[in-house]
Amino acid sequence: MDKKLNNEEIEKGVFVINQHYEIVYMDETAKQTFPGCEQHAFCYQMLQESKTPCFDCPLKKTGHQKIENRLLYNQKLEIWMEYVAIRLEWPKEGLCTLISMHAAAPGKAGSVIHAQTDGLLYAIVELHIQRDSFTMLYENLRQQPRLSQNGSLRKLLQKLCTRYVYKEDRADFEDFWNLDTLEKRIAVYSHVSCGFRILLHGAYRWMKFQITASSNEGLTDTCLCLIDTMSEELLKPAAGQDYKPHYDELTRLYGKTTFERLAQERLMQDVHQEYGLVDIDIEHFKLFNDWYGIQEGDHLLMYISYQIRKKVQELNGIATRTGGDEFVMLLPQAACDVKKLEPEIIGWIQNYDASIKFLPTVGIYMIQDKTLPIAQMCDRAAIAAASRKGNYASRVAVYQDSMKKLIENRQEVLFGVKNGLDNREFVVYYQPQVSARTNRILAAEALVRWQHPQRGLLPPGEFIPILETSGFIYKLVSYVWEEVCRFLHDRLMKKLPVVPVSVNVSRVDMLQFRLCEVFTALIKKYEIPSRLLEIEITESAYAENFDQLIATVNELRACGFTVLMDDFGSGYSSLNMLSNIELDILKIDMKFLDTSNHQNTRNSSILESITSMGRWLGLRMIAEGVETHEQVDRLLNLDCEYMQGYYFYKPMSRDHFCELLADAGRIDVRGMQAKRLPSIDLEDLFHKDITSEAMLSNILGGIALYEIEDDTHLQILMVNDRYYRITGCNAVDLQERSRLITRQIHPDDMPLVWDIFHKAQEAGSMGASGTFRRYRLNGELMWMHLQAFFLHKQGNRKLFYGSVSDVSTTMSLQKELLAILQTMPGDIFEYQVYPDERLSCRVISAGLSLLHGYTTQELQDILENGMLEYIDARDHDEVMRIWSNPKQWKTDCSVEFRLFTKTGETVWVEQHIRYIREEEGVRIYNSLLTDITKIKKQEDELLESQRLLHHLLGIADQRDSPRQLTKRNKEHAAKLYAESFPGGMIGGFCEKGFPLYFANEEMIHFLGYDSYQDLYQGINGMVENTIYQEDRAQVELDLGTTFREGMEYTTRYRMVQKDGSLIWVQDRGRVICEEQGRLAIISTCMNIDEIVKARQLLQKVR
Repeated sequence: MDKKLNNEEIEKGVFVINQHYEIVYMDETAKQTFPGCEQHAFCYQMLQESKTPCFDCPLKKTGHQKIENRLLYNQKLEIWMEYVAIRLEWPKEGLCTLISMHAAAPGKAGSVIHAQTDGLLYAIVELHIQRDSFTMLYENLRQQPRLSQNGSLRKLLQKLCTRYVYKEDRADFEDFWNLDTLEKRIAVYSHVSCGFRILLHGAYRWMKFQITASSNEGLTDTCLCLIDTMSEELLKPAAGQDYKPHYDELTRLYGKTTFERLAQERLMQDVHQEYGLVDIDIEHFKLFNDWYGIQEGDHLLMYISYQIRKKVQELNGIATRTGGDEFVMLLPQAACDVKKLEPEIIGWIQNYDASIKFLPTVGIYMIQDKTLPIAQMCDRAAIAAASRKGNYASRVAVYQDSMKKLIENRQEVLFGVKNGLDNREFVVYYQPQVSARTNRILAAEALVRWQHPQRGLLPPGEFIPILETSGFIYKLVSYVWEEVCRFLHDRLMKKLPVVPVSVNVSRVDMLQFRLCEVFTALIKKYEIPSRLLEIEITESAYAENFDQLIATVNELRACGFTVLMDDFGSGYSSLNMLSNIELDILKIDMKFLDTSNHQNTRNSSILESITSMGRWLGLRMIAEGVETHEQVDRLLNLDCEYMQGYYFYKPMSRDHFCELLADAGRIDVRGMQAKRLPSIDLEDLFHKDITSEAMLSNILGGIALYEIEDDTHLQILMVNDRYYRITGCNAVDLQERSRLITRQIHPDDMPLVWDIFHKAQEAGSMGASGTFRRYRLNGELMWMHLQAFFLHKQGNRKLFYGSVSDVSTTMSLQKELLAILQTMPGDIFEYQVYPDERLSCRVISAGLSLLHGYTTQELQDILENGMLEYIDARDHDEVMRIWSNPKQWKTDCSVEFRLFTKTGETVWVEQHIRYIREEEGVRIYNSLLTDITKIKKQEDELLESQRLLHHLLGIADQRDSPRQLTKRNKEHAAKLYAESFPGGMIGGFCEKGFPLYFANEEMIHFLGYDSYQDLYQGINGMVENTIYQEDRAQVELDLGTTFREGMEYTTRYRMVQKDGSLIWVQDRGRVICEEQGRLAIISTCMNIDEIVKARQLLQKVR
């Protein structure tokens, strides 16, 4: 190991550190050893280059002891150092810790560490996992076997395993010392331990190997391994002496080794009682110490241990404190009931202090095999507890075998995150926030994605929860904050347009960081104005430590930062909260406009209250998660202009975002403005001193109040003067007809009128509208447009407001234009493509379809249902390639396909699509569908004449040459090919699961089946079942999801034989159209098993 200083160069240095980890004194030797170290700096920053206090800090471990010796690894100097910690009163500082330290001499290390082990210390070894090396720091020379002082770690382990480990323990020994996973395990648990029988003085004795990370984050390849004896033989008292159990000094519970001994004895002696182990772990306890102080943390641990002692005394159990904030109880299984334990243990914390939100997680292991080592049982209970971290709805879990895989996956993610941060695999994505009125980008939210080297781009849901429960999330959020500031700095330096970017802050971030100091340091470092870095505090943070939140928000705003409340309305927020905290921007959760919710009307009312309150408080508002045009309309109707969501833009890479910012027409650098031109107050408009009744009547147009009784009877209650002029009626005649108003509506249009009122009731403040035919008083037929709004319901009566207008002239012009278009031998459609690429289509004219027997309405219904069933199956892929991807239409595109007429004939048509314009982000295209059957027929005749000419001249291309073979020769050639081919042929229809089409004899025998029927039953008639489950995703990727005749592919996978064995094949196939018109795949599968295995072996050798 390369050290910055030799051990001889590290003289004794003295520090005095207060309870806040601040250095209040240091001598000259300490200043020389740690240059740049200053008074009142944090010790963990200056001495260990860490962002948080060390998990093995002497300040925490001293407890009530006045003096304690410890051996700790100093990652700044990269050496082991001996610490002597003394508690004392320091002038003006109160209770402090004086720490004297110097480099540990290998010979003396044992005396320092000996107090940290429960058994008889055998050796202390420094491990360097990634470098495959070790250094012996201490060895009890009186004991055997003698070990090398340094060298290869793998060779040392191999020697120990083959020469000294009991043969029945060797598999467990190799599993424990698996160097490929050891770092990952230490990264999660900070330390791992296990016991094995080792040959010692001619006899096998139990010895414990305990490996501890030297870094406070548990993520380093430098570790310390303590080896001490744990045999019951060695634990027995000497003659004439009583056995003295070991107690934890702080909690007075049994020490871990004593607990394991007593628990094992209890299980062996009490054969009629079933027991369980209960593991209790306080989540984020390190943060608790950081926030409330170590002394308060000790008080909480003592209080919990007091409750545990009462519990085990009552139930004749046994308990231990296994770690800093982890406890284990051995209890009768009847007392391990989840429903009883959860409220009881959570109640311990709440009874201690209801304001404390650091809740425990509890894991239960029901003991079935009493011969298992107690340490292994404790590990299983701990795994169950770890599975509940981050789950605030359920805090207790019973161990299941599947949990082990879950924890392994969590370890894999944590270790991958560490490497990912080192390799810059995490990328920041940006989701623009826009004005829905202008479609211009005003700001953006920073989101993180993981560009995993094997799994591709991962969304945050696959790694953020694991990081939050492990407490490692701060590493990632720090990285994201830094990347955003670097992005803003780069654009400012290049004098490019820039908009504010918001970063997310969670409840854990607020506990772990001094946010104002962190963000102020970032903007100073990257020379960016505070207005460009916005802070989004997630709504869950507002539920706890509300006073602290108010203080933090006020600090941030005082420093010039814009503060947003994220996801308002998703769980904890209330309107009252808005009046108690100074925010800048409110981000509204879009569940209030979930149209699938049966309480949609009520949710709309709540949303209207939120937006009204926000405007009254002068808050800017952003609706987050906007996905549909309907949501946009409703929000604009509520004067909520600023939006974010897939309807406008999906989260995008930095490069894509920069492309958008390069278009000056797409951005508005003024940002979100709270002060705008005032909106008209309708109460003022209706004031009699401002407008007259005649003026209002002209402004509003025709108005009617409608009443629907029992959902069956419609009548008019009252109208204004403008209504009479529009309908050609008068007050007297309308009064007589008011209860029979439906007789004035054309009978064919009555369903439409009822539909308008039904939709208006569902739509709330948005209302609903439609156009229908109505008779005037003189019998003349007119076209009326009605915009209806639901007002209220009383009993069986519903009241609606209606705004009416005469659109007869417009409808007449449209009818004349449509008549002209219907004479054209073509169908005209209008496509609307929304920002989320959602497509809608309406028929403008149906000149061609009328010739083919379809009415205009039938054509509209066909379009709305997808139209594919009216198109020849051979053309489905090509048609869908065009229709499913409007992005490729650009200015114009076209496609040819065969269409079925109403009489069953097949005709060739060409569809030409042309871009027209864009309206409020919606692209408009017109489409013309014309008949090209004659042209296609001429093309076929031309091709046939060319083939005939080739035949007469004796010309045969490569495709035609096999046809020259006689039928008998073809059979001989096929048989010779099949016998010599290392594999076989198989076919499946291009449908779900690939139903079996055929298989030749060679394929049947290749897979180990006796007959075709045997194969069919074995694979359940599905070719997909011959493909190994883990390879199907890659095969689907190679083949694609759409098929067309003539398509070819090549792929590799493992085929499943009848006996379950796997064999590698290379599959080359082609899509054909079989006799009945169904698409099928014909595949030739070549055996490449030996080639693949040879390559794999070669890779291992390399």
